[in-house]
Amino acid sequence: MSEWIKISQGELVAYITGKADAELRSRVQKIMDTAPEYKVVLDLLTNIRQRGTVDLEHPAKPSGRVDAIRLEATLERLLSGSATAEDDRVFVHAMLTSPHLYELVMLKLSRVAALETETIPEMEMVTVPSREEFLQIVFRETLPQPALAGVGQKLRGIWDWLKQRKGYVIPIPAALAAVLALFLIIGGSGPLAQYEERWNSEVPAPLVALAEVAPAESQLRGAGAEVRSDWIAFSKLFRQSLTTYQKRDYRAAFGQLSRLQAQAEALEQSLGDEQLVQELGPQEATKARELLRNYYFYLGVSQLAYSRVNGDRLEDAEKDRYAHQAIRFISRALTLAETHRLGQSDRERFFLGLALAFAGNTPKALEHWRQIGSNSPYFQEADRLINALGK
Repeated sequence: MSEWIKISQGELVAYITGKADAELRSRVQKIMDTAPEYKVVLDLLTNIRQRGTVDLEHPAKPSGRVDAIRLEATLERLLSGSATAEDDRVFVHAMLTSPHLYELVMLKLSRVAALETETIPEMEMVTVPSREEFLQIVFRETLPQPALAGVGQKLRGIWDWLKQRKGYVIPIPAALAAVLALFLIIGGSGPLAQYEERWNSEVPAPLVALAEVAPAESQLRGAGAEVRSDWIAFSKLFRQSLTTYQKRDYRAAFGQLSRLQAQAEALEQSLGDEQLVQELGPQEATKARELLRNYYFYLGVSQLAYSRVNGDRLEDAEKDRYAHQAIRFISRALTLAETHRLGQSDRERFFLGLALAFAGNTPKALEHWRQIGSNSPYFQEADRLINALGK
C-alpha cells in the first residue's frame, strides 16, 4: 500500500459494505477526524448506497472506459447534486474496484488536505448560506486555479466572505472536505487544465522549418527520382496543412493531415529499401525521415489540441479516442526520431506525456517527462507536471 494511503481500498470496501470489525470502524472514524479527504469519499459512497443505484457489494461495471478525466466530471456532478445512476456506477467502480484510480484520487486529495490544514488551522466553524450556494461559491472561486499554489489565500477569502453571511453553521472539517473534493488534480484538471485554455490562443508546439527537410536538387533516375517527386508533393501538402494548424483550426488541420497518411506511409516504406536509401544518399534519407517525423508529430498534436479545446462539445468517448490517436502518432514520431538518431526527442516525449495524461495513464506520462534533460526547453514545464502529478 502506498505511503499516503491511510485507509486501503480493501478496508474502504469492508467499511462501506458493513463488513468492518470494531477495530477498523474505530480507526476509520479517527482518520476522518484528521483527514477530511476520506470523509468526502465515504460521504459520497454512503449517499450512493442510500439512493440504491448501485449494489456496493456487487457493483455493476459502468459503460465505457473510466479514466481520470471522466472521474473528475463525475465527481463534479456528485458534489453539485446532479449525478445520474451512471455517475454513481463510475464513482463506485473507481473507488472500490480500481486500485490505480483510488490511489490517484486519495493522493491528490491528501496533498491538498495537508496544505490547507496548515493554512487555516485556527478556523473551527464557518457560516454557510446553504449547501448549494456554498458549492457555487467554491466552484466559482477555486476551479480556475490550475495548481496548488495560492489555494490557501483563495480559501481564506472564501471563509471571510462566508462568515459575514447568515445561514447554516457547519464544522470546518466538513466545509474543508467539500472544498478539497473540488481541487482534484487529476486527468484533465489542475495542472493539465491550462492547456485547454492556452491552445485556444497559441498552437501547442512551434512549427518546424520545413525548408530544412525539403529534398535537394538531384539527378536521380528511376525509383529514386519517383520517390523524390512524391517527397516534394507530400512536403508541399504538409506545408499547407501546417498553415491551417498555425491558424488554430485544429479540426481542419488534422483532417488535412489525415488525408496525407497514405502518402506518408508510402514514403516511409520506400525508405525501408536499403538500395533506394543508398541511391538517395544518407543526408537526403535523413531529411525524408525528419519530414515524416514532423508529419506524425503534428498529426497527433493537432488531434490532441482539437479534443481539448473543444472538450465541452465532445463526449468522453470522443475525447478518449482522440487522446489515444494522438498517443499512436506521436509515438510513431518518437520512434522515427530515436531509431534514426534525428536529434533530440524532448518535444515528442513532452507531448506524448500530455496525451497519456489526458488519457488517464499518468504513470506512463511521468516516465516520458522524466527522460527530458535539464537543458531542454521543455524541462521546466515537464518538471512542473512531474511535481504536480507525480508520486
